[in-house]
Formats: sequence, C-alpha cells, structure tokens
Amino acid sequence: MNGVTALGGVTVSAHRKVRFGVEDISVCAAARASIDINEKDFSATYDNARNTWTAAWKWSGGEEPGILQNRVE
Repeated sequence: MNGVTALGGVTVSAHRKVRFGVEDISVCAAARASIDINEKDFSATYDNARNTWTAAWKWSGGEEPGILQNRVE
C-alpha cells in the first residue's frame, strides 16, 4: 500500500483503466526503464519490455510461512 500511497492513490474504472493520483483522464505516463519499489515488507518491479509487474513478499526471518490452515464454515 505504500507504493499506491506514494503514487497519490489509484482508480480502476469498470473498463479496467487504471489511473494513479489524478482524476483527469487526459493525464498519462510512460516509463522507459524498469520501476523498482523496495519497502520493508515487499518489493515490486515493473518490466517495461513485458509490460508486467512482479511483486515479492519479504518474509519475517527470511522464510515464508507454512501452509495456512484457515477454514471457512
């Protein structure tokens, strides 16, 4: 969420159009290089060539938790 906050918020329309931090639809942005976000509990990278985001959690103690045993009745 720190990344979304840093970008000024996010809006997703019913047509899956994503806007960051502004309400004016005439604004757009482009990136020529990768975008890297490195926070305390996660990291995310944007690959401009593939037009994709990759995110990873930073687990406590360097190890991911085991299988969650949550149940819904």
